Amino acid sequence: MPKVNINGFGMHYELEGNGPPLVLIPGTGTHCHTWKIYQVPFFSKHFQVLIFDHRGIGYSDKPDVKYSTRLFADDLNELLNHLRIDKAHVLGHSMGGRVAQWLALEHPEKVKSLVLAATGPGKYRPEMEYPRGVPLSTALKLVDCRFEDFIKDHFSSGFWFNPEFKEKNPEEFEKIQRVFLEVMPEPKPYLRHVVARQEHELTDRVDKIKQPTLVIVGENDRVLGNGTDHVESSRFMAGKILGAQLVTIGKVRHGLFWEAHEETNSRILDFLRSH
Repeated sequence: MPKVNINGFGMHYELEGNGPPLVLIPGTGTHCHTWKIYQVPFFSKHFQVLIFDHRGIGYSDKPDVKYSTRLFADDLNELLNHLRIDKAHVLGHSMGGRVAQWLALEHPEKVKSLVLAATGPGKYRPEMEYPRGVPLSTALKLVDCRFEDFIKDHFSSGFWFNPEFKEKNPEEFEKIQRVFLEVMPEPKPYLRHVVARQEHELTDRVDKIKQPTLVIVGENDRVLGNGTDHVESSRFMAGKILGAQLVTIGKVRHGLFWEAHEETNSRILDFLRSH
């Protein structure tokens, strides 16, 4: 598995396919092999697909320093430099969408088009409750169970998937969960990821994003995930980014790339082809 020294740590990445570069940015505590279930086989027919693990997760090294979405974006920028990728389509899911926002703002020359999936800019309403550290709900769950059980429960929870999907597609769901849990995160770097996500704040700058942008979200991605209703936050971003398209995938939650991969991939491909 390829690994390169980026900003002082070993960063795992993989490339597959030919064509214009497409970068897939994973979310909180999620390693890059989750993209290999449905996205890499689909998009690599049209693009050279780059997947990677953030510092602290998956097959990348786990430096014991403060993490931030801005730091993750800088790591990605340096990886693109190393791979001599001057410009790419950039897709980020959840926390990965927050990283993609930083990349688009601080390294705009690198981003040909932008896909922000099931994500948000930070505290997009002044009155909303938006915890900035490890959310209380996360802390309480960790008190009540082992870390490994917490991770297993999180990636199979109603936050990610509709219960009906798990009931009607038990074999497919088991396959998805097996890949998600293929590389179990370690507690400290995982919580550093959680804090990085919760500290993300670009609400006042998201309107400065100038690249062609698709904002995509599951219709039922409204199970409050540490302060954010992703349908509401997606509408906010689409309204702030000039010319942004908003696509809602029906009847799915946060795991739209796995629960409704055919429609999600197809809608994204239509957007990418237009740019």
